[in-house]
Amino acid sequence: MKLHLIDDWTDVLRKAWSMRLLGASIVLGAAELALPYLQDVLPLQPGTFAVLIFGTNIAAAVSRLLAQRTLPETDEHDGIGA
Repeated sequence: MKLHLIDDWTDVLRKAWSMRLLGASIVLGAAELALPYLQDVLPLQPGTFAVLIFGTNIAAAVSRLLAQRTLPETDEHDGIGA
């Protein structure tokens, strides 16, 4: 099975809310890793970032299923819904 990128992958990467939310999840994950070093600066409870990451991942999954009119129309066989 050969994998290939969709033709408009750059538009999807820049404009799709699912990608934006996954990016936020990545940033929150990095912040969670840095939290032990920042406990004196940021008064956050353990698990705060885990809850935020969970929320952004759920929102990304939901947004992946919703029509996103800001994206260009895509072919029905490419696996990306616009």
